[in-house]
Amino acid sequence: MAKIEKNTVSNTQDADIFEITLTRDWSVIPIKDAKARKKAVEAYLDKTLSRYQDGDKPLPIRADLEKTLNTQLDLAAGLRGVLMAFLALDIEGVPVDATLTVYEVGLRLPIADVFARYKEKGQDVVLLECLGNQVLRRESESVLTVSDDAAEINQLKVEYWLNTAKQGNAHYLVFTSTYVEIKEALLEMFDVITVSALEDLRSDAA
Repeated sequence: MAKIEKNTVSNTQDADIFEITLTRDWSVIPIKDAKARKKAVEAYLDKTLSRYQDGDKPLPIRADLEKTLNTQLDLAAGLRGVLMAFLALDIEGVPVDATLTVYEVGLRLPIADVFARYKEKGQDVVLLECLGNQVLRRESESVLTVSDDAAEINQLKVEYWLNTAKQGNAHYLVFTSTYVEIKEALLEMFDVITVSALEDLRSDAA
């Protein structure tokens, strides 16, 4: 089980709706502050793309990634987004990155039924049993062209659906990372973070 240092964060709108535990290496973005969102994206890309960059010349893909992340944040701010966080680590000289976006669905989901529908479509989904609750996880990968010489970035996307709040509302969590080489370690970390959103339910039941 991955180790997580306690750093519980919650959406500022209603602390009773959603709480999640992240390591202190994650930077939580003020999702309602447009200027803060833009600065956070720039800082995140500086760290994330450093391993692909040759000199000071910006990578052609940077503008596209910056636009994509800013659009994602703008949408999250307007579409029941709860929080967004960026991770940019340097492990023995190797940069490891990830993003997390959390949305409130606003109703309770029949997790097992959603899992069955995705499974019928042949999608890579797993039904997890966590603290007496069902959590749906879906994985996918995509390839992004980094520069004019056709260098590529593989991007991992991991989505979770779970009923978290005391009143039974569902939340949708989306993790992404370009460090697919350590996919299994990332999945373990994403699982632990997601399960932390269920801790308050276990405490209430005790």
